[in-house]
Amino acid sequence: MVLCLLIAVALFMLTVATKKKIKPNVVLIVVDTLRADHLSTYGYHRNTSPHIDMIAKTALVFEKHFSTSCWTLPSHASLFTGLFPLDAGATSETLLLPFSKTTVAEVFQKNGYQTSGFVCNSWLTKDRGFAQGFSQYSQIWLPENHQGVKKDHQMLENAAVSQMLSWLDNYKKEAPFFMFSNLNGVHLPYRPPALHQEKFLSKTVSQTQIDFCKSLTSCWSSMAGETKISAEDYDVLNALYDAEINYLDEQIGALFAKLKEKELLKNTIFIITSDHGENIGEHDRIDHMMSMYDTTLHIPLIVHMPDGIGKRVPSLVSMIDVAPSILSACGIADDDFSPEIQLFSSNPNYRKFILAGNERPLTAVKLLESRYPAFDAQSINFKIRAIRTLPDKFVLNEGAENELYDLKTDPMEMHNIHHQHQKKEKQYTNILNELWRIDGNVVGKPYFKSKDKVSMDKLKALGYVD
Repeated sequence: MVLCLLIAVALFMLTVATKKKIKPNVVLIVVDTLRADHLSTYGYHRNTSPHIDMIAKTALVFEKHFSTSCWTLPSHASLFTGLFPLDAGATSETLLLPFSKTTVAEVFQKNGYQTSGFVCNSWLTKDRGFAQGFSQYSQIWLPENHQGVKKDHQMLENAAVSQMLSWLDNYKKEAPFFMFSNLNGVHLPYRPPALHQEKFLSKTVSQTQIDFCKSLTSCWSSMAGETKISAEDYDVLNALYDAEINYLDEQIGALFAKLKEKELLKNTIFIITSDHGENIGEHDRIDHMMSMYDTTLHIPLIVHMPDGIGKRVPSLVSMIDVAPSILSACGIADDDFSPEIQLFSSNPNYRKFILAGNERPLTAVKLLESRYPAFDAQSINFKIRAIRTLPDKFVLNEGAENELYDLKTDPMEMHNIHHQHQKKEKQYTNILNELWRIDGNVVGKPYFKSKDKVSMDKLKALGYVD
């Protein structure tokens, strides 16, 4: 009788355990500097992204997803915290994510997740606060993290993806996991592998012009008037950029295939996004710094849910919505992440407008004053705020003329009409002053100076610091 009772209890407990919902894994991939409109699934005329396109067919594709800033550090802070950069304390004036802020990785870790990060952009260092909540945080640019990998321009991405594939091969399913990666290969300088370059670059382009375009590491020399970039150069830069995307697309395809091979897709949320976009000739500019145009703010958000249902979402969404929505989809509640917007629920809600901005670019001013003393570096030393609705974009420039664009008739934002619509300009200014003040500062936080020499050398090579 006792034996029968024990068996019945055991069967009941087994049934309860079986019915208990297992929390999904989460893979969050940031393809650094990837603008949405250069992906085929967002309507681009070149076939840059066949693997991402395949994933998108059975995923949520957010057609109007926007970053909160124009560069890596503040936008990743928003992605990790669900806060605007100024609220997170991670800006061009602080250059770190304060350890007092709660990150999505910390919440996952607190809820029993295995957390790992594989990071190629050297702004996202441990000493700048971006490793909070990660049990493993591999800074791929450090020599010990890319040994034995073919040393071409893509070696960091090769190493990151190789480590991620290895991690998945060794995963024991003892607990769900949160895996994050920043893949930085699409960032300037554009130096794609030869096989991918050949797909997009005309054979009639001279090697001299190709070498010149590959030598461009940032916008500073062209901004200061030292380097002249022609329309033909922009064509070459676009082709090289597309080739970089095509290479990274293969890497993402390999990760997705590994999840499928390990039978993990049925319980994994797989997310592809970016931190910001890029100017490649638009407004006669390269790079992404100090730009509030859609070329730099409109980024992809492709979310493959375990159910594999495909849907395109035309509504406005912000980067700050991603982390709260991920946690909600995993059944995790946390006081530091507002459930205001839940993108992946059965009854989602969206935004009427999105906000973006950048504080004073202190490192850029210092670099320009050092390298180009004839250039007035103070001419860029001001804060920028932007508000975007479906019909309009308004940019509030602290030290320059404000900008207003009618996106229905002027989607490339070429014709500034703010003088003609002063009432609308005032309305948008009031919203920005209320929600993201032009005079907002992180009190008592001078910008952080990293002691990590390898990371700083990498930033110098990318043209960020002097």
